[in-house]
Amino acid sequence: MQDRQKILIVDDKKENLYLLEKILSETGAEIIKATSGNDALKATLSHEFALAILDVQMPGMDGYELAEFIRAEERTRHVPIIFMSAVYSDDYYVFKGYDAGGIDYIVKPYNPTVLLSKVSVFLQLHRQQTELLKHREHLEEQVEQRTVELQKEITVRRRAEETLRDSEEKYRLLVNNATDAIFVAQDEVIKFPNPRTEELVGYSAEELATIRFTDLIHPEDTHMVLDRHRRRLKGESLPTTYSFRIINRAGEELWTQLNTVAITWEGRPATLNFLRDITPQRKLEAQLQQSQKMEAIGALAGGVAHDFNNLLTTIIGCSELMMMSIGKDHKLRENLEDIRKAGDRAASLTRQLLAFSRKQILEPKVIDLNDVIPDMDKMLRRLIGEDIDLETSLAPDLGRVEADPGQIEQIIMNLAVNARDAMPRGGKLTMETANVDLDEAYARSHVAVTPGPYVMMAISDSGTGMEVETLANIFDPFFTTKEAGKGTGLGLSTVYGIVKQSNGNIWAYSELGKGTIFKIYLPRVEKGVVEKEEVEATAESLTGSETILVVEDNEMVRDLAQTILQHYGYSVLAAQDGEEAIKVSKEHDGPIDLMLTDVVMPKMSGREVSEHLNALRPDMKVLYMSGYTDNAILHHGVLDREMVFIQKPFTTDSLARKVREVLD
Repeated sequence: MQDRQKILIVDDKKENLYLLEKILSETGAEIIKATSGNDALKATLSHEFALAILDVQMPGMDGYELAEFIRAEERTRHVPIIFMSAVYSDDYYVFKGYDAGGIDYIVKPYNPTVLLSKVSVFLQLHRQQTELLKHREHLEEQVEQRTVELQKEITVRRRAEETLRDSEEKYRLLVNNATDAIFVAQDEVIKFPNPRTEELVGYSAEELATIRFTDLIHPEDTHMVLDRHRRRLKGESLPTTYSFRIINRAGEELWTQLNTVAITWEGRPATLNFLRDITPQRKLEAQLQQSQKMEAIGALAGGVAHDFNNLLTTIIGCSELMMMSIGKDHKLRENLEDIRKAGDRAASLTRQLLAFSRKQILEPKVIDLNDVIPDMDKMLRRLIGEDIDLETSLAPDLGRVEADPGQIEQIIMNLAVNARDAMPRGGKLTMETANVDLDEAYARSHVAVTPGPYVMMAISDSGTGMEVETLANIFDPFFTTKEAGKGTGLGLSTVYGIVKQSNGNIWAYSELGKGTIFKIYLPRVEKGVVEKEEVEATAESLTGSETILVVEDNEMVRDLAQTILQHYGYSVLAAQDGEEAIKVSKEHDGPIDLMLTDVVMPKMSGREVSEHLNALRPDMKVLYMSGYTDNAILHHGVLDREMVFIQKPFTTDSLARKVREVLD
């Protein structure tokens, strides 16, 4: 009776051993468990293993050290080793595993079916080797001891051959149904390919035998793959797993992962190869990297905009105060106006940075995009010119979205301008809307997408299009393909930030000479559309005599706000932080009608200062100001309805109007 094969599994966590034993029980092999490297080494003294599966991270002796001990012993040096890890998943640790003698490296969580398939192949190979070894020993014994019984030897040989043919048939069944491409590479051609190999590359087995395998590899990866193949055949120690691109018969570029080992095939050196299509995984990784890059750039842009807005508040405010104090014919008037204009342009840039970093203030309303687009028709036609046809295709019964109408108009404007610039000789600009449902499959192939109902707005042009490299960077701040002085590179960054802050997603598709399409997906809501409210402008005086407490940690902004308010007749108290504000409030005998406070300050936020002073002065009103928005006053990018806010940089007029509005 044939001995039952044994598998050694080593993991310091019993729950992992239990799960692995449960999965591997389907192989019929006997499972020997060990919770440490020392226990595993003891097990190798009393058992012969067909396969060892080692956890990498264990106290005491880790998986790599254990593998070295196993490889050092003559009786265990040929035992195949598979490493597993839930922590060490990057290439360094994978290659370290192969250097330690591993034949595979599996990252947790793993697919039980894939693991079982791999283990079954190695058990089958071990069973064949064992059978062949026993058969050879048996034949030698028969030749030495029973040479006279020739007929019996022939019978035994025939039975062994039948067993081998049966084993080969089982092995062929495994290989032919594998999800990976499996083949032998010899003389730089592919031999013995399984059906998945033919499916992946698009060539039959007969065709593959007549072409060099390098003809299937991407030109940029050909030298690397061929060099490693030749060095492996010479016996050099190289990583057994690596990735490269192939180009199949249809001309498609696919990313693949190769697991290869040197073997002897028909008496000559060759390699046994397992090739897997990892193109979908690579696409997701690229999307994730892009998303992480945009998050990092957005955080940096938001911080820069915040600090810059404090400076711009001072520049714009002081220039206005100086212009108010001199006559219109003063020789410095023109210089001051230039300073003010430059400040306004810089403030516009910071607003775009805030949009990209998703730190702007939104005023979302439930809207119908089919109402927004027609309202912009005349303006868009003037913007794009007469040589560009504007067409709209608006879906009936379009769902509602919750977004800031002004920001949606900004998105449409920016994309229309980009489309116009991509069609210098005229063309067609198309705007479409539709109800879509993004399912789990779509979400798996698009990072950051949550499955559910959406409203899609697509803006496409028939312009010059973009190559892959440009398309990968279009949302980066200050990235532009326009000539110097023709653009800031913030248009698409602004669009990206607005969409993301509105809980949506945006994707761009483009090919050179075939135009570009931007698709924006905003979550569909069931609320009703909010009608626009017409507000009459008032002509009340901006002056006042009330007492105002200014709380601001930036000295220049604090002094500016105090000067502006005193200019309009107010009595002003000043504090550089929350603690000083509380102290000033306690020491001031008279009323404090309004507190003008920065949102983000050291030690105590503006919100916290307001809460502390509310008990002392319940009638005091509060006006918040900031160079960017923060969770202290925002809920997912939306200003708390109970709070009043003024955005930095502000002008003398806008501050005076806002103060008067709050006090009245």
